[in-house]
Amino acid sequence: MKKFELARSYLKDKTVGVFKHELFALSSLERPWRNNKVNESCIPEGVYLVKRDTAGKWQWFAIQDVPGRTSIEMHQGNRAVNSNGCILLACGSNHNYDLTNSENGMIKLLEYNGDADFILTIRAANKDDFQD
Repeated sequence: MKKFELARSYLKDKTVGVFKHELFALSSLERPWRNNKVNESCIPEGVYLVKRDTAGKWQWFAIQDVPGRTSIEMHQGNRAVNSNGCILLACGSNHNYDLTNSENGMIKLLEYNGDADFILTIRAANKDDFQD
């Protein structure tokens, strides 16, 4: 089972990050941290099982057993407001940290990982996480 990592930085109005496994990487975007408030906050840092989602709203990947939350998915979107607490993934981001090429990012993740479950560790970023 692959182990992905999401290293994220907390800004006032959004949470930005890098989602990676070995040489594979995507940009991430979430709601800001608001004490895990439903539909308004990114999810807490921690280790989560992620399963392929074929029944949810977006049908990409579902994050399991998020404390105090339900229906948390990884899906496409360009701005933090496109998420109700889910993790948005894309191939890149712009100068405002909004995502670009989001649908292709999700397709790349599906091609890279297939339908297999994976482990996701979410943590605060350090300066080395955003270096090429």
